[in-house]
Amino acid sequence: MLLALLACSRNAAFEPVQIEEAVRIAAAVRESALMGHVQALVDGRAAETPYFPPEPRYAGMPFTHLASAAYVAAELEALGLEVETVVGGEPGREVRSVVAEIPGSSHADEIVMVTAHHDAWFAGADDNATGVAVILEVARVMAGSEPDRTIRIVAWDREEEGLVGAAEYVRTRGTEGVYRIVNLDSVGYTDPTPGSQQSILGLDAPDTGDFLAVIAPEFAADEMLRAVGLARHLDTAPKLAGVVARQDAHAMLLTDLLRSDHAPFWEAGVPGLFFTDTTEFRNPRYHTAEDTVDTLDPLFLDQVGGLTAGVVAAWAEAG
Repeated sequence: MLLALLACSRNAAFEPVQIEEAVRIAAAVRESALMGHVQALVDGRAAETPYFPPEPRYAGMPFTHLASAAYVAAELEALGLEVETVVGGEPGREVRSVVAEIPGSSHADEIVMVTAHHDAWFAGADDNATGVAVILEVARVMAGSEPDRTIRIVAWDREEEGLVGAAEYVRTRGTEGVYRIVNLDSVGYTDPTPGSQQSILGLDAPDTGDFLAVIAPEFAADEMLRAVGLARHLDTAPKLAGVVARQDAHAMLLTDLLRSDHAPFWEAGVPGLFFTDTTEFRNPRYHTAEDTVDTLDPLFLDQVGGLTAGVVAAWAEAG
């Protein structure tokens, strides 16, 4: 079942040198940059002619992905990074995932992945312009550094139609060399009203929707604990709820924890984390036309960005 491990007695923490680098990198994250990316992504979607999938379950839901793929690629190229747009899928369902790397030095063959899906229904402000904004800001603050491990930034496509981009990537390229992964999906919405947070599959979680869920498979429980512990060292950090799913979350009733692009990597045995504001368990605007920029919590998004950058920097530091 689910295990809340914030009170767990296992001893897991980043090394002092990793914490020092994480704090430095996290402090460079800027709220204005994050919100600027969110607005630009939403504006790009508004200008794109949407695609309407024929499946009844998606009836009337406008899907966009071309403008967001182009925006992510341009922003990463502007940082001086070599960018690849991975094109795949099938006729009428083209996939355009965007990949860039910050080369590592002493452990260059070990890869830290920071990912989020760029495709969206409707305006997609929280889901998932917020996640894309964070990975772009992580790329910016890490681009001038010299990490020990290689950092791979990926904006997945067609997550909304079944994790197509991430699953295809794992199927065709595999996961060899991937040291850790953190995937972000919907990380900018809060509701401070008591009772605003629904329980996730019976988990004894807070009932106020003002926290970031940090979710890990059982074999990556230590990474969840390290992320939670790192937050205490940062100048500002979101309230956290740490969750560990038994094995890789394929146990009965746990599939809500596999509804984003980390799932194919967990299934392949890659240790990693999933950051989310829990989407429809908190946000009534999820997958509607009301998922707009003005509903977001910029401070919360900034805190999530700092924590993500810190975790990536710590993983990228060999210690």
